[in-house]
Amino acid sequence: MSIIRKVAVTTLCMIMVGLFLTVGCKKDPVVSGGGTGGGEEPDYPIEIPFEEYSLNGIPCCIASDSTVIIINSDEEMKNFVNYPNIHYSEIDFSEYTLLAFNVKDCNIHSWVKKILVQQLSNDEYLLSIDVIQSDTLVAIPLYVAILVSKISEDVRIELNVIIVEN
Repeated sequence: MSIIRKVAVTTLCMIMVGLFLTVGCKKDPVVSGGGTGGGEEPDYPIEIPFEEYSLNGIPCCIASDSTVIIINSDEEMKNFVNYPNIHYSEIDFSEYTLLAFNVKDCNIHSWVKKILVQQLSNDEYLLSIDVIQSDTLVAIPLYVAILVSKISEDVRIELNVIIVEN
């Protein structure tokens, strides 16, 4: 019986060492792509989680050329909003960045079907948006804003808009 116990304990120890070497020694890649942490380069593209931010009732300054505005501070947010007495939901800019943009050539019945944010490299992002629009002839810009984890103002964000007729 003693030999059976020794074999069982030895086998169990070998299994535990094997699990430790298999699971415990893997390096996690640097998700932010920072490169300064000494980690491995992440596998791009990386899908970036986001939260939609309502611009309803907020008159704001968004250029008509469909560029993405990166807002990283309360001061930038105040410059973004057209009127000084307009109240908007507070944003913790130490943790988050607001990305705002418009989709031109939409109409009054347009709505966002899908948004996808991807990090393509350390300083390059792709923001894809699918917009459904009806056949109403009244053209207005569609304003969209999303919150993402803090990103630098120096990144390049490409906006890819697909407008689909309803």
